[in-house]
Amino acid sequence: MVIPRAEPSQIRRPKRAHIAHFKGHEAQISPIFKGFDFEAFGQPVLNFVRREIPVQKQQIAPFRAHHDALFGARIWFTSRVFPLHHIRERIEAACARANRRTAEITLVGASKTRSLAQLEAFFAEGLRDFGENYVQEGTQKVREARAQNWDAHWHFIGALQSNKAALAVQNFELIHSVDRVSLARELDKEARKIGKIQRVLVQVNVGDEASKAGVSAQNLERLLDEIRTLSSLKIEGLMSLPPFENESQRTRKFHATLRELNEKWRVGRVLSMGMSHDFEVAIEEGATHIRVGTALFGARS
Repeated sequence: MVIPRAEPSQIRRPKRAHIAHFKGHEAQISPIFKGFDFEAFGQPVLNFVRREIPVQKQQIAPFRAHHDALFGARIWFTSRVFPLHHIRERIEAACARANRRTAEITLVGASKTRSLAQLEAFFAEGLRDFGENYVQEGTQKVREARAQNWDAHWHFIGALQSNKAALAVQNFELIHSVDRVSLARELDKEARKIGKIQRVLVQVNVGDEASKAGVSAQNLERLLDEIRTLSSLKIEGLMSLPPFENESQRTRKFHATLRELNEKWRVGRVLSMGMSHDFEVAIEEGATHIRVGTALFGARS
């Protein structure tokens, strides 16, 4: 079934990024969309689907006969990217409580195990920072994104082995998890080969957990001094992965510890701390980068 176009005077052309939300997902939205000409969608209709701005009834009147398709699209879109809008609202509220500006916060989508196709709608909605835990999986996504001319920023947020240093340097703008001199030296060597100044964060084991990576607070100064001698690395701040607590307020002391260490040793402007369950508390304690996965993309299968 081919749905007729609206009159040109009744519509404004939608942005191609917005059309991309729907192309390829017709079957997921509604059988009515089979054969749908998405170029016929006007901006008011897309605004209606995306729940953006008030839409007057007459603006979507040409599509009223396709009520089910429109609402099917709206439900599909909401289920896909509404969490992004909700998280942005929570970031704004946390900033207001802490008397901070939302511009100070970088939302990093923790995108491990998510395909680039799964990230596309979030990218189109303005999410620009993605964090990967595995070098090879992340490298594949970075290369695919570059081929599609994404202007995205890719972070490495997982434990990094020294033998993966070259790939990490070639593909990630900011490496959050430097926790030992040997790794720092490998990163420095690989960055020097390609003439890059690699931005890094030093990971601190704020909970002194044997099962987790990160330098201890007691050894942080020594590691910082060593890394500062490496000309191809730039330390921009600290990162932590505190003990998991069901009650987010219980992580506050760990976030406060990282902030205090950063101030004590004058490390840098970046504090990467806070995840799906506690990013609001982290923002209140000074986080600049929050790493959100499940709350943004849903539970992993």
